[in-house]
Amino acid sequence: MDADLELWLMRHGEAEHSAGSDGERALSERGRQQVRQFARWMAGRVPAPDLVWHSPLRRARETAELIADEYGMLSDLQEQSLLAPGLQADRLVSALAERAVTRVVCVGHQPDIGRALADLVGGSRILIPPGLCAGVVFTGPISVGAGSLRWLADPAWFGG
Repeated sequence: MDADLELWLMRHGEAEHSAGSDGERALSERGRQQVRQFARWMAGRVPAPDLVWHSPLRRARETAELIADEYGMLSDLQEQSLLAPGLQADRLVSALAERAVTRVVCVGHQPDIGRALADLVGGSRILIPPGLCAGVVFTGPISVGAGSLRWLADPAWFGG
């Protein structure tokens, strides 16, 4: 599918350190604050995304919920197993190419989000700290290597 697509690739916000299951780690209060402030800042500048996708892990879901809530679109929040640890850029591209959307938020985990970002823009290694969001734009075919990095938002800008 040829279309213009803006993809927000985001690593979940800062999570609590826990001795329990990694999949059940929640956002820390600092992580919640940063994501909430980021979402508020974006909502004042950028139209709502069509979809907000997140991995099955709790900290990614909580990050996505804060973004979707700020835009008033909790009903458009979707768990995507392809965003779980092990994310592959080609699978993400295939899933996005099947949908008629112009803006999608994808919340996942490092190192996979960094690898996917690098693959999508034809780069090399990119390290993504908790809460960082990258805006990648596709003009024309949505494929690995065809994206352009448009912007980065660092969580440090949003408190904590």
